[in-house]
This record gives sequence, C-alpha cells and structure tokens, in this order.
Amino acid sequence: MRVHSSRLQTLIENNPDVLQDRATAESSTGFGKSLFLAEHWTGLLEEHRAQRTTIDPLALGAPLLPHIVLLDVLEEGEDFRWRLFGGAHADEYGVNLAGMHLNELKKHNPATDEVELIFRHATETREPTWYRIDYVNDRGCRRACCGVILPLFDADETEVTHLLGCSEWMDR
Repeated sequence: MRVHSSRLQTLIENNPDVLQDRATAESSTGFGKSLFLAEHWTGLLEEHRAQRTTIDPLALGAPLLPHIVLLDVLEEGEDFRWRLFGGAHADEYGVNLAGMHLNELKKHNPATDEVELIFRHATETREPTWYRIDYVNDRGCRRACCGVILPLFDADETEVTHLLGCSEWMDR
C-alpha cells in the first residue's frame, strides 16, 4: 500500500472522483490527446530522458500543443508554477496562467483543490496521473476536463522537477 503525504491523502478523500486510471482513460472519450502524450512520455522514460529539456514541440505536433501545460515543481512539491499554459487552456479558463503559482491562484480562487490533487499526486507517486474534473463554467454549462499530468525528472531521475500535462474539455 502506497503512503501519501497527509495533504495528498486529504485531497484524495475530499475529491474521490477526480483521479482515474489509464484503463478508464483508454475506454472513455476526452483522453485521446492525453493518451498520445503519455505514449510519447513513456518512450522518453524508457530512454531515461523524461526531462523538461527533452520535450520537443515538433515531436508533439501542432494539434496537441494548445492542450499542453508545463509546470515547475517548487519547494519540493509544495507549490507549482505554470511555465506554459496552452491556448486551449487559456480559452477554457479565460486567462493565461503562465507565470502564476498555484499557491497564489488559491488566494484568488479557493476552488483549486482538484488541481492541487493532480499536481501533488504526479509529484509524489512519480507516475502518470489521469484525471477527470466535472464543473460548471461561468456561463452555466456543465463541462468536464479530462487529461493526464506526467512527471519530468532531473538528470539523475531522483527528483520530479517539472510536470507535463494535457487536457481536453467536453460538455457533459
């Protein structure tokens, strides 16, 4: 049985429907781009190259890029900063979060526990974190955000230094 930090355990307990497994992603709509990114990441991991510097936008392809996020892991996973916030994210969220810290965002939008859960889970487990977040947008439309967050490591593969993610949105 895996032991999580108390903060991660609390987030999991308070958001029981967020985390998904790969089998669910493979059999559900909304995960196509994330599955492609996860396969790319697996190849990098097998080559001991799952690092921020090895992410090649050309290899990911133009259809995927607007759905990509890249985050810095700060303070040993106590905070995260968006380095890249793809255009599809900015369109859906209504603002570009590039440069924003999660802890700063939490001050303005306390409903960020699901996002924190996903980031902390990928950082602590060092494994792909599949997720689905159901929400109602500011126009009253019921939406779902489906995706994956993948850990990227330092050169020695001892520390998670960045997170690479992909999301898709759909009406529910």
